Amino acid sequence: MSARRAERGQAAVELALTLPLVATVLLAIVQIGLIARDDVLVLHAAREGARQAALGAADGEVRRAALAAGPLDPSRVTVGAERAGGTVTVTIMYRIVPMIPIMEPFFAKMRLVDHATMAQEN
Repeated sequence: MSARRAERGQAAVELALTLPLVATVLLAIVQIGLIARDDVLVLHAAREGARQAALGAADGEVRRAALAAGPLDPSRVTVGAERAGGTVTVTIMYRIVPMIPIMEPFFAKMRLVDHATMAQEN
């Protein structure tokens, strides 16, 4: 029996063993990219909410301004505004829901939190 014939199925076995690992790593990279996008959206929402709060808006209007800033799921957003000493700080907390179901055990309890502070204009 030749050496070439003995190695005939080796490539298929190697592919079968490594493909799940490579696919999992690639899916994790995609999920991390989606989380990075959400982090930018949360920061933008905090800035928009702070701008509205700096103008003297009520908490409901601050929440509406923050949600209008980008495509965040309103059911996963918590908005808080704190006014003190001539400034207003808006805090946005956003609960992550993985877009890729097999990544859920790794990212399900993750929360993104961003703050923005502005001087009140009253």
